[in-house]
Amino acid sequence: MLWTGQKTGRKHMALYTQEQIDKANQTNLEEFLQQKGEHLRKTGSESVLIYKDSTGEHDSISVRRNRWYDHKNMRGGYPLKFMQEFYGMNFRTAMKELLNGEEPGLGRKRNKENEKNVRQTEKAVVQENQERITCPSEKSEFILPEKDNNMKRLFAYLLQTRFLSKDVVKSFVEQKILYQEKEHGNVVFVGTEKDGVPKSACKKSTAEQTKSFRMTVAGSDCRYGFCWRGESSKLYVFEAAIDLMSFITLKNYDWKTDSFLALDGLSPKPLLQFLEEQKNIHEIFLCLDYDAAGIEACDKLNDILIEKGHDGEKIKREYPLYKDWNEQLKSEHGVEAILPQSHPKKAAYMAALHQTPKQPMYCPKRWGIGQL
Repeated sequence: MLWTGQKTGRKHMALYTQEQIDKANQTNLEEFLQQKGEHLRKTGSESVLIYKDSTGEHDSISVRRNRWYDHKNMRGGYPLKFMQEFYGMNFRTAMKELLNGEEPGLGRKRNKENEKNVRQTEKAVVQENQERITCPSEKSEFILPEKDNNMKRLFAYLLQTRFLSKDVVKSFVEQKILYQEKEHGNVVFVGTEKDGVPKSACKKSTAEQTKSFRMTVAGSDCRYGFCWRGESSKLYVFEAAIDLMSFITLKNYDWKTDSFLALDGLSPKPLLQFLEEQKNIHEIFLCLDYDAAGIEACDKLNDILIEKGHDGEKIKREYPLYKDWNEQLKSEHGVEAILPQSHPKKAAYMAALHQTPKQPMYCPKRWGIGQL
């Protein structure tokens, strides 16, 4: 996926009326993408766009009628912006695509309000999408998938394919927040509130040939993520549940006194909700993926936490040696793993890796008892 950063040109915008721009942005994006041959998977009241780029297959973009939101990169909007960012089109080309070749409406008459209105509309919808699309089914009744009588497929997948520690997996199973679904044998990760009441759930396929399948259960409250609540002041934050358990497996220490949270993406909502409930947390470790989106999200989360009154000196980062913590765990077992992804901020990461007194970085191969 190419994020070109192309900006809407004034001379192109002046060629279209506000009515045409509104018409383009009212395009049913789900139907439009299907007609273009894109792979969409229906999930409740929305669809998930499945696409591939140089880093592999992704399912981070939600689409609902004429709106979209990219959970990974934390941006969204209407069809016009989607065409510019996802396909790298300029404004005029995107308009022609969405309007089926329709030409500009009022010759070359300039309408300066058009550009202003589009910018305001796109800006406003990002927040709206984050509220509605990030958690699309909150109004539906939340019912956990039926639990299977055994967990053979779960343990086989998590231990043999993902190389997680059996003790770590069993600990989460015993907390009743990790189990095997009866109907399809999927792994179910449950998000709970502070009293242990299930509030959300995500299903992950155990079949290798469909390893990209992941679906949020209808009715999930996305403010609650898969987590472990400890008594210490430390919280470790991850993008995904498997990365969370991979980190614990790599670290291999008496971890149960600390807290761990999976965001199931990059939304700050689960983190803010967790901190609202767990007043004992004073030291936060951001352990997101070592790729462009993960590095940027760390910056954003750091800013949000500071704005919420958290001590910046106690917000720290821990990056894996590979793209994510499970890739690092795979490498420990001799499996070819995905390397870290390049990013303009790589220099900043390398500086942090050399450790400064205020923000120590921990490398799994160097962890010692005195660092825990």
